[in-house]
Amino acid sequence: MSHQLENALASIKQTLAKEDLTSELSSAIEASFAKNSVSLDELIQAREEGELTLEEFQEELEREKQIQEAELLTLQVAAKAKVQKVMDAVFDALLSGLK
Repeated sequence: MSHQLENALASIKQTLAKEDLTSELSSAIEASFAKNSVSLDELIQAREEGELTLEEFQEELEREKQIQEAELLTLQVAAKAKVQKVMDAVFDALLSGLK
């Protein structure tokens, strides 16, 4: 592997470490579940107490899933920007290494 590619990979690793996308995603998912935990708990309790049929429970669970997915889609935009930042850093490193 060329020295320039090794430098580019090092740059990727540094940028990824700075961005810490895994931690951010994990935190966002936890926050989303915490925010919606009351309604999820109520659904589970209603099902356990026989207030909802299995079909009704599944429909409501699907609705909750869609709500959480919508909330997390905003993260997708932020993550894309971070990925672009990483790729910019990589190609900047490659370019500067070839000058």
